Amino acid sequence: MSFHYRIFQTPPLIVECFHGAIELSSLEMDLQRLWTDPLYDPQADGLAVLTGARLELRVEHIKELAEGVLSLPEASRGRWALLVTEPVATALSFYLGRLVAERQSFEVFSTLDAAVKWLDVEPLLSEIDCTNWPS
Repeated sequence: MSFHYRIFQTPPLIVECFHGAIELSSLEMDLQRLWTDPLYDPQADGLAVLTGARLELRVEHIKELAEGVLSLPEASRGRWALLVTEPVATALSFYLGRLVAERQSFEVFSTLDAAVKWLDVEPLLSEIDCTNWPS
């Protein structure tokens, strides 16, 4: 899996880009790397772009991921938009959203425009392009 992220300061937004196969162990390591970034703010909203990814996760992995999000103080508490296009990724994203609903607002989108509008970060739209960021 290739994972990279960008943290925007104004408006505050974390953008995560995923490419290739996503497995739980690599996802956890990449999130830990993000959480130690000095610019990371757990209150910031986020956008996870999964359109270039292939989820190698099962329902039990999603439960484990949700438990981590709910229990770790460094995990985000902001609103999150997940951008997905594959049916399995969509279903697992909705499931994850239900599991973490007590901690964060979580929505699933099929278009970047809709996700950016929901997050109210339209000025950043032209800067959110996961295809051109280094992996």
